[in-house]
Amino acid sequence: MKDHVVTSAQLESVSMPAVRKRRGAGNNQLTLGARWIFERQIVEVNGLLAMGAVSVRFETTGAVAEVPIAALTPLPSPQGSPSLTAISSTEWCRARELAQAIAPLATMSSLPSHLLTPIAKAHALSVRQLQRLVARYRADQRCSSLVRRKRGRPQFLRMLHPDVERVISHVVQKHYLVREPVSKAEIVERARSICRRSGLAVPSAGAIYRRLADCTYEGDAKRLGAKRARQGWEPRPGQLWVSTALEVVQIDHTLVDILVLSDDRVDVLGRPWISVAFDVGTRVVLGLFLSMDAPSSTAVSLCIAHAVLPKVEDARAPGLWPMFGKMKVIHVDNGADLVSAAMRRGCEQYGIELRTRPLGKAHYGGHIERMMGTLMRLIHGLPGTTFSNVQQRGDYPSEARATMTLSELNDWITQKIGRYYHVRVHRMLGVPPLVAWERAWRCSDGQIVAPPMVSCPDEFRVDFLPFVTRRLQRTGVLYRRARYWSEALACQVRPGRVVQVHYDPRDPTRVWVRLDGDRIVTAEAVTGTGAGQPQQAKLDPVTRQRLETQLDQGFIESDRIEHMAASATRAQQRKRSRCAKGSPGVSAKWRQDEAGYSIPLNRSRIKVTRTD
Repeated sequence: MKDHVVTSAQLESVSMPAVRKRRGAGNNQLTLGARWIFERQIVEVNGLLAMGAVSVRFETTGAVAEVPIAALTPLPSPQGSPSLTAISSTEWCRARELAQAIAPLATMSSLPSHLLTPIAKAHALSVRQLQRLVARYRADQRCSSLVRRKRGRPQFLRMLHPDVERVISHVVQKHYLVREPVSKAEIVERARSICRRSGLAVPSAGAIYRRLADCTYEGDAKRLGAKRARQGWEPRPGQLWVSTALEVVQIDHTLVDILVLSDDRVDVLGRPWISVAFDVGTRVVLGLFLSMDAPSSTAVSLCIAHAVLPKVEDARAPGLWPMFGKMKVIHVDNGADLVSAAMRRGCEQYGIELRTRPLGKAHYGGHIERMMGTLMRLIHGLPGTTFSNVQQRGDYPSEARATMTLSELNDWITQKIGRYYHVRVHRMLGVPPLVAWERAWRCSDGQIVAPPMVSCPDEFRVDFLPFVTRRLQRTGVLYRRARYWSEALACQVRPGRVVQVHYDPRDPTRVWVRLDGDRIVTAEAVTGTGAGQPQQAKLDPVTRQRLETQLDQGFIESDRIEHMAASATRAQQRKRSRCAKGSPGVSAKWRQDEAGYSIPLNRSRIKVTRTD
């Protein structure tokens, strides 16, 4: 059935009899000429089609289309409406009374003076002021549209001459929105100088500063780089939501903000590295590894083994760290140490998914980074701390105040995690992480089930340890100047056989040799420090430098002697060559006699006369 099109006259006389066709900034009624927004374009009402659709004309193209009424949105007021919370009660009562009086007038096509005059007097307005309020109410039929606006210049209004604006924009683009920006004060003076030389009105410093404060993503990308710009502007509405324990475990490294001492408390070793495994679902720390070495696949492997296997950190308190179990997903960044061959092979062996963050998306590891921030704030209270940055450290003597060794720091962190972090209420969970972990393994009937465990803990630990390939010989396997042997290797020795040797850098007394069929043999150290032999003595820097100087001088002297000998030999060879060239039949000026004396030879042939 064909839609019935209502003409303009019918729309005015039937549908909206008291409203005439008018063009304004906006109108919340479907009157002829009212402007609305349809699909981000301004349209003008052209006619009503039945009750569910309307005919509109696009202002940009002039095209006419039939659109549903529900798809139209009101055109916003140019000045906007004040916030309801910012309107005083007195002003709101005045606007409400005006709306009640003006509402009948807003639907009328004409406004006779005998209706406007009493309303204007009742509200202490002139007739002209009331007419403007009626027009405003027609465009936006809300009480807030009748609230008196503040006098003076509107907020954020720019009053500078366009030429001055172009000068400021040019200076900002050329000298401020670059990777080597100058100071804001210099930007201000440069822009004012160009305006003075160009005969333009010199803007105030405040006006230029306000334009510098108009930050955009594109501007920050030019000035700070794309990465920092994304950190400040990229929307991050979602979060990693995990409902159960051991579903997602994040692993990351960081430098600890403290200096540690050597075991004899003589030397300051520096800042250690800590690797942490963090359960996202319950916010518990599953495991950690503390070392002076930079992050590596070894640190990650030992951290995973510490997280998955049951822990006994304090014999006096067996339940200090009850968290363990095989996780489903390990979430790491894209560092080479976190996606090593040993890491991938171990995860594949035990059905653990290894998932990496998207490149350049550091906030995907926000859970563990916040936990590490909490741990560092606790460490800032220890003597020898380096704080988070140079400004916080100031003139604090971290080296002189250091008191802890690496093992003592490891014990201290263990106590703080078990007896402080795990037992305090977590802001996002509403309960302590320890309680969240216990609830995750409690059934509906109150029974507690154990987290998933690996069948062979020793084999699991070895599978995640780093490994090297070595030749299996009759004397065992050689690793780091030490030999390792086991009687189980005796029948496995054959010429040219190469095996995988897993090692724990913290324990030089043994290695694990992987044979055919994934059979693992533990080989004990028979030579080297792991077998009790003394460690090779180390040279102090002064002695090392003295010996290196002597070594360098030895090379210089030996090279000089070799050069002199070679030069003397070549000289003698040339001398003999010249003597050889003076034999009969060969033109030569000099010839040595049998005694070695050189005698001159005439170039002419010697004539011999025979006398009888």
